[in-house]
Order: sequence, then structure tokens, then C-alpha cells
Amino acid sequence: MSEAAAVKLAVYDLSGRRVETPFDQTMQAGSYQHTVDGLCSGLYFARLETGGEMSVRQFLVISGN
Repeated sequence: MSEAAAVKLAVYDLSGRRVETPFDQTMQAGSYQHTVDGLCSGLYFARLETGGEMSVRQFLVISGN
């Protein structure tokens, strides 16, 4: 059984401004999902820090409005 760990997930816009921090807490091991609402169309970066590791992924938001 895996142990709980500190998890921080932050979303940044292309200029490097943090626009949302969906998770910043100790969480049990497992799968989680979060829907990011209210972002304008554009390129964003998600930075995940957990267990002493860090990864960054980019994602594209395309608004139909």
C-alpha cells in the first residue's frame, strides 16, 4: 500500500502567471481528475509536484464560444 504524499498541481498561462492551483495538499495514493473551467482559449502549462518529483505538461484550451 502506497503512502500519502504532498501534492501540488498548478496551472500557468503562456506568460508564466499562475491561473489556478487545483491541488495543494497531502493526498492518498490513487487516481484523481480535475476539470479546469473558465480558461480562455490558449496554451497552458500544468506543473505537478509530488514525492520530491516535478513534471510539466502543456495543454491547449479551445473555446467554442
